[in-house]
Amino acid sequence: MVRPLVTQNFCLGHPVIDTEHAAIGQYWQQAVSCERLQLPLHLARLKKAMARHFDHEAEILAQTTGMSLCTRHRAEHGALLDLCSEVALLYEQDWRKAQSLLRNRFAAMVREHIISMDLCTVLLIQTAGEGAPCDPATTA
Repeated sequence: MVRPLVTQNFCLGHPVIDTEHAAIGQYWQQAVSCERLQLPLHLARLKKAMARHFDHEAEILAQTTGMSLCTRHRAEHGALLDLCSEVALLYEQDWRKAQSLLRNRFAAMVREHIISMDLCTVLLIQTAGEGAPCDPATTA
């Protein structure tokens, strides 16, 4: 049995972002548990869900705070999408190694990304609301 990609421990408190993380986790679970011929389809779905989530996350941040994702955050998004492409190439040579790359390195990168970059993003979003503790109008 493969450990889930994201669990309750990875919920950040933003319903949209948490829901999208859960969906990515489901696509990942399918990709790491499927048979050889199914991997390209599940990998494509995973990569598409991630790209949509990354765009949506940036949009939520911009609409809520007027800020953009930092350079490092965007770079991590790019690295995760690049790793999906690497898995797709590896599939052509050795599908089991491709799944292993998803199970191990990819999973570690996603988990680390959620508890660092995404957590910071959610904190920015949550504190940007009117009357939030960091709102200068309420602390003056």
